[in-house]
Amino acid sequence: LADGSILKSNPDFTAFVPKYDRNDWGYLSLNHESGGLQGGVTVFDLKFNHDTKTWDMEYGLPVDFSGTGGISKPCSGAITPWGTVISGEESILNSDLDSNGYYDAGWLIESRPAERQFVQKIWKAGNAFHENCAIASDQKTLYWGADDYSRGFVFKYVATQRRQLQTGKLYVLVRDDSTSSTATWVQVPNTT
Repeated sequence: LADGSILKSNPDFTAFVPKYDRNDWGYLSLNHESGGLQGGVTVFDLKFNHDTKTWDMEYGLPVDFSGTGGISKPCSGAITPWGTVISGEESILNSDLDSNGYYDAGWLIESRPAERQFVQKIWKAGNAFHENCAIASDQKTLYWGADDYSRGFVFKYVATQRRQLQTGKLYVLVRDDSTSSTATWVQVPNTT
């Protein structure tokens, strides 16, 4: 940004989403954590200059998360096969400023880089210190870890429909015993 605010934050996840299925033209989505609990996602138009062999970057505009209570410490995430970006909030805020029944932070958040548009907080994927995300080829199963130093978790979320992440079932991986190298997916009863 012109005021240098991105340079003062901690860029944590960068995603390239192609425009018109091209590998030399698209959108660069940049998650940036700040020293506090805030942060943001900025999207740049990006085009490869074949003459100079450099990338030209312009139109760095933030995704507007104000209607959903903002975004807190967006950490690593994923690019979906349908062209959206998932960012993992790496903090939990035990407040509910918009009175919707959900904490304000601690979610997987989907945005659409081409429009710099917030899509959704994926409520049914659970509230945690989200870190990274991988999407299976079925386009409805997500895997991620929780960035929790006292106890680590690996989660799986299976959406009801492909490419529609609003509803589904949440699971956590539980080792069969404390010394076992095998584990079982256990469903987490998740409403709010």
